[in-house]
Amino acid sequence: MTGSLFCAHVTHLHNQLSQSDAMRWLLAAQNSDLFAAGLCAALLAGKQVILPANTQRGTLSQLNHEFDAIIADKPLCEAGEFVSLKKELSLPAAKWPKANTLGELVLFTSGSSGHPKAITKTLAQLDAEVSILEHTFAQHLPHCSVVSTVSHQHIYGLLFKILWPLAASRAFLSEQIDFPETLSYYLAIMPNLCLISSPAQLTRLPDALDNQPQQRTPSLIFSSGALVKF
Repeated sequence: MTGSLFCAHVTHLHNQLSQSDAMRWLLAAQNSDLFAAGLCAALLAGKQVILPANTQRGTLSQLNHEFDAIIADKPLCEAGEFVSLKKELSLPAAKWPKANTLGELVLFTSGSSGHPKAITKTLAQLDAEVSILEHTFAQHLPHCSVVSTVSHQHIYGLLFKILWPLAASRAFLSEQIDFPETLSYYLAIMPNLCLISSPAQLTRLPDALDNQPQQRTPSLIFSSGALVKF
């Protein structure tokens, strides 16, 4: 999705959300470009964006009192309102929406130690985190495109795969890489990639690729958490 088309999507969604009285919107989408458009539109419309860890029925049931409406790429459950996230190629050109009041983001912990706990992030906080990432690592990936094996529904994937590339005008792959063979394919056709992954996924890569040498390797790899040994 080009920058102009992305802007048109954000404006289109912003117009719909601005006409709604609902303030708490659950956001979910499989593709990161549509997710990003929905996130920007909702925050610019002054909405509270509820970000579930996944869209499984049990997870949504635990959060059903936390949101009043849904913006997603498919209907998820009963809600007051539903705004569909879908790629529209014929949207008219539009300027970036102006915001009177910025919204906020609410993420939830996994709930492994009990019920999921809400964590609120303002746009200023997210901007500060992205600014630190750019200041710290920009010299290592000036021309890189970003690909990810982790979900944008979590704060790690959200920051590293979507918000940071958007702020720094870097391209990112809208789909999530679920299989090592898919990663190998993109490495072969794109010379400069920044990989966002996790220790468990990286540890499994050599065996999954039969320990075969790859034509290219990522220019930079980010891994959440532990050290990775190959």
